[in-house]
Amino acid sequence: MFKITRILITALLFYSSFLFAQVQVRGKVIDIKKNPVEFAEVLLIDKDSTAIKSEMTNGNGDFLLFVAVGDYLLQIKQMGTVLWKKKIKIIDSIDFGSIQIIEKNEQLNEVVIKTQKKVMVRKVDRLVFNIENSISAIGGDAIDALKVTPGIRVQNNAIAMIGKSAMAVMIDDRLLQLSGEDLINFLKSIPSDNIKSIEVISTPPAKYDAQGNSGILNIKLKKVLKDSWNTTLRSTYLQQTYPTGSLGGNFSYKKDKLNLLFDVNYRKGSALDKEDLTFFYPTETWNSINKNKPSFTFFNASLNVNYKLTNKTDIGVQYLGGLGKLKKSNSNITTINEAVSSNYLYDINTIDDDTKKNNNSSINIYSTTNIDSLGKKFSIDLDYFNFKEDKDKTFNSYNNNPLQSSSLIGNNLSNQDITNYSAKIDFDMPYRFADLSFGSKISFTNNNSDASFYNLTSGDPILDPLQNNIFNYKENTQALYILASKKLGKKWESKFGLRMEATQTTGTSEILNQTNKNNYTKFFPSAYLSYQLNEKNVFNLSYSRRVGRPSYWEMNPFRWYDNSNLYSEGNPFLQPSFTNNFQISHSYNNILNSSIYASKVENGFGQLSTFEEIDGQKIQKFLRLNYYDQTDLGLDVSITYNFLSWWNCFADLTGYYSETNTKSIYVEPKFSGWGANFTTTNTFTLNKNKTFFAELSYIYFYPSISGIYTIKEYSSFDFGIKILSLNKKLQISANVYDVFSSNRPQYTYVTNGIKQISKNYYDERYLRISLKYSFGNSDISVNSRDLGNQDEKNRAGK
Repeated sequence: MFKITRILITALLFYSSFLFAQVQVRGKVIDIKKNPVEFAEVLLIDKDSTAIKSEMTNGNGDFLLFVAVGDYLLQIKQMGTVLWKKKIKIIDSIDFGSIQIIEKNEQLNEVVIKTQKKVMVRKVDRLVFNIENSISAIGGDAIDALKVTPGIRVQNNAIAMIGKSAMAVMIDDRLLQLSGEDLINFLKSIPSDNIKSIEVISTPPAKYDAQGNSGILNIKLKKVLKDSWNTTLRSTYLQQTYPTGSLGGNFSYKKDKLNLLFDVNYRKGSALDKEDLTFFYPTETWNSINKNKPSFTFFNASLNVNYKLTNKTDIGVQYLGGLGKLKKSNSNITTINEAVSSNYLYDINTIDDDTKKNNNSSINIYSTTNIDSLGKKFSIDLDYFNFKEDKDKTFNSYNNNPLQSSSLIGNNLSNQDITNYSAKIDFDMPYRFADLSFGSKISFTNNNSDASFYNLTSGDPILDPLQNNIFNYKENTQALYILASKKLGKKWESKFGLRMEATQTTGTSEILNQTNKNNYTKFFPSAYLSYQLNEKNVFNLSYSRRVGRPSYWEMNPFRWYDNSNLYSEGNPFLQPSFTNNFQISHSYNNILNSSIYASKVENGFGQLSTFEEIDGQKIQKFLRLNYYDQTDLGLDVSITYNFLSWWNCFADLTGYYSETNTKSIYVEPKFSGWGANFTTTNTFTLNKNKTFFAELSYIYFYPSISGIYTIKEYSSFDFGIKILSLNKKLQISANVYDVFSSNRPQYTYVTNGIKQISKNYYDERYLRISLKYSFGNSDISVNSRDLGNQDEKNRAGK
């Protein structure tokens, strides 16, 4: 690995020296409040009044143009209106610094005031959902925001792209190291009011970690204005079957060289979940209905301090921490009937109390240095992450089988301690021949878990030695990447990247008296090609290869009992899956967007249920196995349009075909079928002052086949309003979700020859009322910082 590193660095330094002399035009576009202006068009016009170069400013307002020496007119436009222009003579590279757009007449001022980001924006490699302009997620959390993100499905503690497999989750370009229920709970602690946008990246570039089969969800947090301090107080009331309340606030300050951002949030409440699972045995039908009341308390805080050490170097530290407690009171009744006559036979009754306590802490120390004024820079990140969780579940299970009654009282105890250290360095080196990015990352993870089962049936706790396990897992990863992007003439743009990741794992199970080791090195290429046919039509082609690594809990072989007849366990032999993603897309005037995609998953892993009979008792087991390869083909068409000055509409239709080939004796060798979904979000401005808004959203999932599952149709209709008052410092919103209580998916599947139907409902219909009040001084922003070890956090817990 170090030899490869030296070769890459030597080659890049050679090109740096060889192509040192550049002719570049760069700058930053800001408005009168010093906010960066995104999606402004920057043009260079020659003496023949021909626009020879054109570039859109990015989210930071930055632009970079490569051009030959000569005389030009530099022009900045937005919404078809010229906001700034200047005649320039270029004899060498030039940096304009910050270009402030100052309106010179009322007409231009009116144009700027009305300019607002679209709720949905399609880019070359991602869909950007500007949630700060959406009403649906106001006063909620990050999970609420993801639920209304087009093309994303959040169900059963999993976040996936519709028609594809699971995705990784990033916050500000850093992958989270949590998974399953722990990831869901962590995202619930992030207020949606702190989120600027959500990026759905179906083919991530080589700069990002390769984790995430179907791509990455990147949650971008809001930044704050320069030379200002600001305080926001927020409160939310949510009514499901039971109420939930949250309180929070943040304070930001930026003046001269110091940036400071502090946020705190507290949430407490309950819900009611219902899980309905039916097993169709040859002679019996088992129907299990589980009613679960989760009561939760979350407290989260973050602190980011940034200091401008010199004119070229920023240094900083960020801390994220949280405490959580989740207590579930479960009541489960499994009714057994004869298969043919449906005559009642007996019941299995289970009552349990399940308590989880966790805390997480992460520290990021970082620095960013600008090498020159032409955009060359490098950044260093050092990260520490720790996640601890204790679980305590006591259950009492009894069946009244007249032929063989039995009972079991048990106590499952487990604790998990995950620690990750990582370091990475990234270089951005723009040259005339191409923009280069390259870097490396190392990561060290230790996962120690201890689980035990006590039989309490006799009244005294008896430790079951076969169900007592200590599982230690170590994973080390080293990565290198290089990425090059280049504009090829006026119409073509390309981006190619290659990432190498070397991984070493060691898993030791005490109960199995066994150690499993893996050592593999894989390459992950990515490629993008864009062609602009004319001003209104753009075509894109993209490819990327991804990896899906098992979560740490999935490799722990400990058995976790739900009742005397059902348990789940992990698999220390799980291997990673790999995915190849292709996509061809077309955009018409940034209004109508369409794409055709193909995805191939190799060695996919997931949960399968199996059955066995022990001493006349049917035992249901849920196992984790590498058992399938899957191919998905799909078509997506979306439109974003202002039908009237007060009505903005986004609509998306996705259709796909899925084919799964299995490698397990428990299921049929092949599954295939079609699926589709339709989404629309409509935002209405209800008064001239733009202080009263309404939003209607609807999503419909057609009957579909996904993997081994056949899924019935389901839908959700949401409605919300937002009112701005007190010079727009006070924001009041009210939302009703799943108005008709139709968000009730049903899954049918067959394993071991036994048909199963799962119908779960997680209190999806609810009312949310939110208040937010902001005050401060805009004359005196704070930059939130990414974490360098988010990939390891994404897999930390179940």
